[in-house]
Amino acid sequence: MSSTQKRLDPLQKNPVRALFQVKENWVWANLGELCNISTGRLDANAAVDGGIYPFFTCAKEISYIDTYAFDNEALLIAGNGAFNVKYYKGKFNAYQRTYVLQDFKGHTPYFYYYLLFTLEELTKGNRGSTIKYIRLGDLINHPVCVPPLEEQVQIVKRIESMFEKVNSARSLLKQILGSTSEKIDSFVNIALLGGITEKFREQNDLEHAEELMERIRGEKVKRQGYDLGLIGKGKSKKSKKSNKYNSLGSINTEGLPELPDGWCWVSLGELVERIEAGKSPAAQGRPATAGEYGVLKVSAVSWGEFLPDENKALFPGFDVTGLPVVQAGDLLISRANTVELVGAVVVVKQDYPNLILSDKTLRLVPVNNEINIDYLLYALRTRYVRRLFEQATGTSDSMRNLSQEKILRAPIALAPLKEQQVIADQIKSYERGLKESSKLAADCLVELEALIHQILYNTLT
Repeated sequence: MSSTQKRLDPLQKNPVRALFQVKENWVWANLGELCNISTGRLDANAAVDGGIYPFFTCAKEISYIDTYAFDNEALLIAGNGAFNVKYYKGKFNAYQRTYVLQDFKGHTPYFYYYLLFTLEELTKGNRGSTIKYIRLGDLINHPVCVPPLEEQVQIVKRIESMFEKVNSARSLLKQILGSTSEKIDSFVNIALLGGITEKFREQNDLEHAEELMERIRGEKVKRQGYDLGLIGKGKSKKSKKSNKYNSLGSINTEGLPELPDGWCWVSLGELVERIEAGKSPAAQGRPATAGEYGVLKVSAVSWGEFLPDENKALFPGFDVTGLPVVQAGDLLISRANTVELVGAVVVVKQDYPNLILSDKTLRLVPVNNEINIDYLLYALRTRYVRRLFEQATGTSDSMRNLSQEKILRAPIALAPLKEQQVIADQIKSYERGLKESSKLAADCLVELEALIHQILYNTLT
């Protein structure tokens, strides 16, 4: 028995070998016999913004740096953390826990795809109780099935031909996923200017939105003892019940687009009776369970729909008497968050009697039911309102605070009541369709990843 055969004997029981049906002219070898293996010398924080050369760390993303230590065709294997394999040809640098494999005895791209296929087996026995890592010996002794050079080249061509189609599909699916929110935002902005209901207006005799506003103002007069009909005319007739909701005056429409006939611009403050806020008592760092009360976090209203699990359990014995609880039909808004999320709004679909509002999650209470709550939700997501809300004050870029006064000044494009319902229904239908498409795209991406493994399996084995 030759020395080479003795050295390869341990490979006979390696699980990688079970993946392959080796042809007669293919051989097994240890990875360490097929290339030079070293590591980079730099710390991960050596990366610089706008660097000239790729800097390979253990992250899946590539960083950059202004100096290079390697100038070759190489494979880069993350030595710890999120294990991954990369191929690169040219000048680059590497982190001290990134393995650099160079000078392959064969076609380097073949070994890239081979290691991509067998990476799971290579890292299955990785060590480390907190951060998993690969030892140099793991790489040196990793078994590699080696076909003749000509076949290596042909295998790579077949893989890359199929991968080109896979990558095109992946790019298209990611575009679908990435554009969903932008498409919804665009549709909402068109809809809230009457752009999707032209035919509905032509085919129906609709009440003017100003008539609707007269009834809403009349309702406020009854409830608040305040003559809103005089607002904006330089006169006011106040009573003891006058407050910030009826002191806004007529809205300034400068800079706002023209609306269809039968619509009018109003301020949110003209449509709501009051804003209700809760409290933010000391709470536990977990959601409330059955039989417990919880206080909402701003993340409960940040992502387009109400997330009841985004709450903190209150400590036993806290008295919630008189505090506003979450109810079906509530229109909630966040008054504090990042600039992108401050002023986020949701409508609650069911009662949550164990959840109370925090002082950062506010409830907008319309004057009456002649304002479609879903329509108002979408109106508060338009670019005109977002432009106002993003001017919220704050001491840092990470957190902004939105005053109730600014919330009440939000410009609302008010449509006739029947048209509000049609618009809200069409937006919801459009959202459902896009979300279903996004879910299908996400499922297809998962299947694509499985397909990549299958392509490698069918081509390499």
